[in-house]
Amino acid sequence: MNSRNTKLITVFLFAALLFNFPLIGIFLKNSHMWFVPVSWIYIFAVWLVLIFWVRQTADVGFNKQELVDKRRKTAKTKL
Repeated sequence: MNSRNTKLITVFLFAALLFNFPLIGIFLKNSHMWFVPVSWIYIFAVWLVLIFWVRQTADVGFNKQELVDKRRKTAKTKL
């Protein structure tokens, strides 16, 4: 297994841990912050962090110049 797959598996395990009942149960109280239930804030904050973490981990890092060159090359072949 390569390093990226290992990191993505780690992200999945942390997500499973963070969305598991014992941690969500801490925030399932009748408390509000800015008129929004704290449980919603927790769920959406963790979700947002996980999205950015997966984006950072799974980034293939393509070179923008390579993409531009490829488009130019295909455009020349069509002419």
